[in-house]
Amino acid sequence: MELWLGSLLKELNSISRMAILENAFETEKMLRSYSKILKYRWSHEGNIVIASSEFEVIKTLCEFYQSKWHKTFHFEMSQSADTKSLFIPHYGIMGYLSVILESLENETRDSLQVTVTAEGMEGHTVFGLLFTGGEYFEKIYSKAQKAKQGLYDSIPAAEERWTKNFGENRIQVKIQDKHHLEILFTVTQS
Repeated sequence: MELWLGSLLKELNSISRMAILENAFETEKMLRSYSKILKYRWSHEGNIVIASSEFEVIKTLCEFYQSKWHKTFHFEMSQSADTKSLFIPHYGIMGYLSVILESLENETRDSLQVTVTAEGMEGHTVFGLLFTGGEYFEKIYSKAQKAKQGLYDSIPAAEERWTKNFGENRIQVKIQDKHHLEILFTVTQS
């Protein structure tokens, strides 16, 4: 881990401890979540990771946004696949999720539901991100695709890593009636 990141995480930890002393428990929870996300983002760049570790950080990211956006953000996670024996590109799924949530940052939100799944099927596993809410996801997804161009945590970079490891057409994006965005990531098991 780079020295500057270690220092940043140390300072965030100090702020988190101060939040506990001041009984700012929600602030402390957000800081702890954000620190975990940063550590994962910067510690595994360019690597292949166990899917369960990415799934766990996805949960942490969703908890962070749930604290940040309060009653307007809800998430649900389910898995029938054994994510402890699958390897995926680091930030393959997280790249999509984080950029889409960041793209929603300045949008007005009535309510947003994010459902994250990992379904085992014969010969492959499908990870899913389903966004449901009062957003116009055609516009949001288009904005998200253009965000962070050229950076590791952009959608094009995540798609490139996924394609390199699993082949073409292994990510499907479906926008249904402007209020539902579904992204499916397929892993073929060998």
